[in-house]
Amino acid sequence: MVYPLAGTPSKASNRFAVAPLPTLDGLAFLETATFEYPCDSFPGCPPNIATLNINLEPDAQATAWLNANIEGTPIIVQSPLWFYRAYGIRMAANTGLPTVISALHVNEQRDPVLAGLRDREIDTFFRTTDVEMKLRTIAKYRINYIYIGAIEQAFYEAAGLDKFQAMTENYLDVVYNTPGVVIYRVRDVPSNYAVPPPFDFSATARQPGTPPANVLEGPVLRNEGEGGGAAPVAAEPAADLVQLEQQVQADPTNGPLVFGLAVRYRDLGRLNDAAAVLAVAAQANPDDIGVQHLWGDILAQAGRFEEAEAAYRRAAERKPDVNNWNKLATGLLAWGELDKAEAVLDLAQAADPNAPEPYFRRGELLLQRNRPAEARAALQRFLELDPQHYLAGRAQELLAQAE
Repeated sequence: MVYPLAGTPSKASNRFAVAPLPTLDGLAFLETATFEYPCDSFPGCPPNIATLNINLEPDAQATAWLNANIEGTPIIVQSPLWFYRAYGIRMAANTGLPTVISALHVNEQRDPVLAGLRDREIDTFFRTTDVEMKLRTIAKYRINYIYIGAIEQAFYEAAGLDKFQAMTENYLDVVYNTPGVVIYRVRDVPSNYAVPPPFDFSATARQPGTPPANVLEGPVLRNEGEGGGAAPVAAEPAADLVQLEQQVQADPTNGPLVFGLAVRYRDLGRLNDAAAVLAVAAQANPDDIGVQHLWGDILAQAGRFEEAEAAYRRAAERKPDVNNWNKLATGLLAWGELDKAEAVLDLAQAADPNAPEPYFRRGELLLQRNRPAEARAALQRFLELDPQHYLAGRAQELLAQAE
């Protein structure tokens, strides 16, 4: 009961130099409020800026317009920056219209890893000059209105914001335009933009690494006939290796035969021979995910990382499910390809947000990038989803490292 009396003046004086007269209008402060954002203490500012001065008066008029003219609950996107300091998502707060994300508190109430991904995605949405990326975000989150006010203009560079005006030719309409605020309404964005784009694997520089000793950990999977699922296949010793070689020579595209011979070669340490026979069968059987994965495993064990990446990627693109994307991401992490691994983990979690292992792999990645708080959140989510997972012990070790 004491807090409203003692806390309200303290909170108001912390931001607003001018206080409104006594009123029951909870939005009256917007008409006179300005605040300073200290860039040396909080993130989000453009480079080499010490303090941002924000004037909220244009927001007062825009808030009144939205409340008077927008019916229903269309989704409005604005800066997701920290609500209590940068005053992000203020339009959603002051109108009741839904928005895409405000990570503060959401990362306590929901999955913090996915909240962080969405938060970074909306930050990129305002900063990027790539129109296609903006369209993909609009379609993915079914955004109806885009709000550009004083906060967006202060925190995001003009090059990214100007692209919204360029998009008015085909995809956006200006429905509100006053000094300080522009509101765009979305129209005619094809729904297929919501599908994650293919990752350009040639766009990032290689960072050669060393594959782990357990690069072949766990059972190798092979498709068991048409319409069947993937089943674990053990390395069955052939009665006569020469006979198996002859069978493959006579039928080099026979996936099961080649799979068996490649396993024998691998067990004998003949990795290049295994990769050679698998190359023929893999090209002929693009839907045999087990053959594609074994090919990638053996290439990786032989140190041929770029070829292994291509094999795993072909499998994932042929069958874009969480397991195949996770397989590719695991290899990329082992080889030090962190940018590629992060992009592929995004695809894995888009395919199944509740699959546990991608959270473990993301925790590994975030630790390598020295982001321990996010790594802890990912690893904790992994353990919540599957506390008996074979990687659970390793996850506990990584959590200790992240403290």
